[in-house]
Amino acid sequence: MGTDVCRKHFENISKHLAEFEQKPKEVNGNLIPEWFNVGEDVFQEFYNLGTSLKWNYTPLRQSQEVEDILCRVTKNQDWLQSFLSMYPGVRIDMEGATPAVNICQVRSGLETLLQGFAGIHKPFDNVLIDLKQMGELEEFDEHLKVWADSHRPDFFPGDRHPDTPKSHWWWL
Repeated sequence: MGTDVCRKHFENISKHLAEFEQKPKEVNGNLIPEWFNVGEDVFQEFYNLGTSLKWNYTPLRQSQEVEDILCRVTKNQDWLQSFLSMYPGVRIDMEGATPAVNICQVRSGLETLLQGFAGIHKPFDNVLIDLKQMGELEEFDEHLKVWADSHRPDFFPGDRHPDTPKSHWWWL
């Protein structure tokens, strides 16, 4: 089961990363660029992978298809870092324009990438370290904490996956 689940999500992640590669990387004032929206799709699919595996990443390490994900993330690491550093300013606001579930799925998707793909290949671990540092993960999380403490985001039944680990504090 785990390998089949992984394969479906790997195909979707690869598709989104390929689309991410194709989109022109330009920023035009306050307009949200297409590549940014596709970046959300990438991390939401990583979230779907994490929930399907119930946050047990062992099947990832046994999958043959993982190599394509590693290559595509490595190829796009600079723009993924840009996406992550921009995300809080674009989507996390005090007005509630972006549903809380979307924000939390993106952050949990990032956690799936960082935790689930760590230790598979030593060179890729450096990509993950850079993604954390250059993607300004600490600032992302600080923004999330302020948002959660002051905004009290609304969640609806079923938004939070029942197996979501306590380490995904942004859902609580």
